[in-house]
Amino acid sequence: MEINPRIPVMTQKSPYVETLRGFAILLVVMGHVIGDSVQGGMKVGDDSIWRYIYFNIDKLQMPLFTLIAGWVYAIRPFLKTQSFWRFAKQKSQRVLIPMLAVATIYYVLKAITGGEGGEQLRKIWVLLVFPYNVYWYLPSLFWLFIIAGLLDKCRWLEKIGPWAVILLASILLYKYQEWLIPEAVPNIFSLKGAIYLLPFFLLGMGIRRFNAVWSEKRLVTGLWCLFITCMVLVQLVWFQIIGDGYSSYGRNSWLGICTGLASAALFYSHVKIKALVWIGGFSYTIYLFHSIAKGICLQALAKLGVGNLPTLFVCSVIAGVLIPVFIDQILEKWKITRFVFLGKKQNKCLR
Repeated sequence: MEINPRIPVMTQKSPYVETLRGFAILLVVMGHVIGDSVQGGMKVGDDSIWRYIYFNIDKLQMPLFTLIAGWVYAIRPFLKTQSFWRFAKQKSQRVLIPMLAVATIYYVLKAITGGEGGEQLRKIWVLLVFPYNVYWYLPSLFWLFIIAGLLDKCRWLEKIGPWAVILLASILLYKYQEWLIPEAVPNIFSLKGAIYLLPFFLLGMGIRRFNAVWSEKRLVTGLWCLFITCMVLVQLVWFQIIGDGYSSYGRNSWLGICTGLASAALFYSHVKIKALVWIGGFSYTIYLFHSIAKGICLQALAKLGVGNLPTLFVCSVIAGVLIPVFIDQILEKWKITRFVFLGKKQNKCLR
């Protein structure tokens, strides 16, 4: 296969990025264990220290996870010699089939345990059309691969100038999304989620593709300064010293957008932690199954009468990480389960 020499291709993983990926998926699990409201996760109040923790990681978890996805895509991008339809098919097999399989299991379990069995099961078709629970991310990720592939097909991301213009356009598109796509427009196939994530995916691509530029000391220092400044501002918003509470740190607020983008500074932390490298290697399976695992754990602890929040948190985070890893080892044994639940065709495949 002919490879475009202006697009770097390599297969060797970076232990620093794998550490970061392990950290990112850990933030995702922690956020979902705490829950985004009083009704979710551990059902903690808005004045709880747990809500403060969630407030601090909420705008970091998915942007950081997506930055890494963009970085990984840049290692093995769409090449001009490829068939675009084959590329799209591969991405759909890797992302959409496992999403439908695992989301269906989650949906059925929730319907049964929620006591609404028959009525809820009749609405299961929504999984094919609309984002559902934490699985909204996967159809959004599929859109990101398609968008990146099309941009690479047009050769618009080979130079840093056009890439920067497209990145800026994606930021403005998300910031002013509601003007272009009113809230009343259905979020079919999680397209709105893709608009939210696109700037972070493109930035991750750029960091890998234009590494020589992004490794310049002044730029890295500026990125760290922006990240620290954003996190300080987040504290000031939480303690109501500035801003207007949650609305000042919404997803499409400038502070929320800048915090997510500035988390790219963590690419230059050069920290290698073996435990996080190990977790990072299972990040996809953990994302797929952690909601089921933490839900089972929280319900089991509740039936045992365990109400201590630190205990609930630690046990559920551990379950949200280790149970999917255990499931991964089982699913890897058979070709059909690897394909349906993990999106893999072969025994050995880069995660």
